[in-house]
Amino acid sequence: MKFGFNFSSFHPTTPLEEVFRQIHEVGFTAYEAAITDDGIVGLSGSERDVQTAKDLSRAYEIEICSILYAGSRYKGKLSDNDPVKRQYAFDTLRRLIDRAAELGAKNILTFAGVVGREDITPEAEIVPYETAYRRALEGMMRLKEYAEQAGVNIAIENWWIKFLLSPLEFRGFLDEVNSPCVKACLDVGNAIPFGYPEDWIRILGKERIATVHVKDYRYYPGGRNSYVDLLAGDVNFPAVEKALREIGFDGYCLAETTPYQYYNDQQIKNTAASMKRIFGFDNEK
Repeated sequence: MKFGFNFSSFHPTTPLEEVFRQIHEVGFTAYEAAITDDGIVGLSGSERDVQTAKDLSRAYEIEICSILYAGSRYKGKLSDNDPVKRQYAFDTLRRLIDRAAELGAKNILTFAGVVGREDITPEAEIVPYETAYRRALEGMMRLKEYAEQAGVNIAIENWWIKFLLSPLEFRGFLDEVNSPCVKACLDVGNAIPFGYPEDWIRILGKERIATVHVKDYRYYPGGRNSYVDLLAGDVNFPAVEKALREIGFDGYCLAETTPYQYYNDQQIKNTAASMKRIFGFDNEK
């Protein structure tokens, strides 16, 4: 396994070089970057921007293993009712695949579809479940060949979007798409309200999991405020680690944590120490 951090573990204003420096300092080797419309690794960035990111990656020995789009975040999803928004989502994902290939990233992170997210964004529309499933499947079927040609995985994350709520359904969806480049980004913290992440790991199996998001969640009081520092919540990390070992997972385990208001470098150090305890070693390159 390879270990690193998701972009959300850092304050949004943290320069990319400082992000790499802190990850390198704790002995980890991977980073999942958020791509905006502009910026050093933005969708509209120049070849020079891409080269700068790659140069920093080499200098600090940090692999940009995954990217996700964090620009006009809710402007469009593959499952939206508006066909213009669905096309926007499709086009954005193609551009994201292109950018990943340019950066040498192995994965792009996305959601296959959204039924509803009123718990998080009350203004968001609700899409009938069966309709969302059909549209998401159609979108992934259209994208899979493009991803395969680029050699980039589409990693679909489980989250509170009322869609693909069980590991059996998630597995069925991936098997319907039937592509070696359409896989899961399994978030162990996100799985807690709906079951046990160790079950998700065994049911999805090695071949269907591209990356793992490592974060903790406390059952009570519930909601977004229940995300806590690693080992402070209710994720059974010994069971998670055992399940990953059982399936022979050798991909990326990425900490996705909440930045501290002050001295966030200490949060990175604390998280790295917890990850090393959970997985029983410093790092595997």
